[in-house]
Amino acid sequence: MHGLQTAADSTKLGTPPSDHSQPFQVTLHEDSFQAFKCDKPELEVEVTKHGLIKWYTQMNTMRRMEMAADALYKAKFIRGFCHLAIGQVGWMCFSFALN
Repeated sequence: MHGLQTAADSTKLGTPPSDHSQPFQVTLHEDSFQAFKCDKPELEVEVTKHGLIKWYTQMNTMRRMEMAADALYKAKFIRGFCHLAIGQVGWMCFSFALN
């Protein structure tokens, strides 16, 4: 199954308000996503600065935990099979944010 592929280099940010809890618009370029057998997400997203910082913190924490688990597995402290998704943490944080 194929997922979504994104390029964030053409993202247009609205002017973020001084209050971190106030929402603002982020507009993604129409070519930002390529979908295969699924619908593309909306290109205009309403976010808050507080929410973006929260997602970044979650992604960074997950990435560091996976890197630590990888090091422990390679050092043979974790036995059996250790399935890691290093580099795929963005979709996890986003999917949790939608719920």
